[in-house]
Amino acid sequence: MLDLRTLAPLDHDAILAVARHCSRVLIVREDTRHRSVGESVAAIIEEEAFEYLDAPVRIVGALDTPVPYSPPLEEEFLPSEADILLAARLLLAW
Repeated sequence: MLDLRTLAPLDHDAILAVARHCSRVLIVREDTRHRSVGESVAAIIEEEAFEYLDAPVRIVGALDTPVPYSPPLEEEFLPSEADILLAARLLLAW
């Protein structure tokens, strides 16, 4: 597991080292999945460590909608533990 604490500067070396070591990558973010930093990190991994991967990079993120203010709606908006577990199981089953 790699917890990126900063996005600028982005630690390319750490990202690639973890991807090469684990051979499977699941990116989890509270940001939307599309047009996000998660997609940029996935692109870096796929461009520079593709030969080390045993499965495609998977990204779990929030819905592609405006962020709701209501707590129950926000709970539906953000990725849940169940979403993350499902993505991890799919990645391992690949």
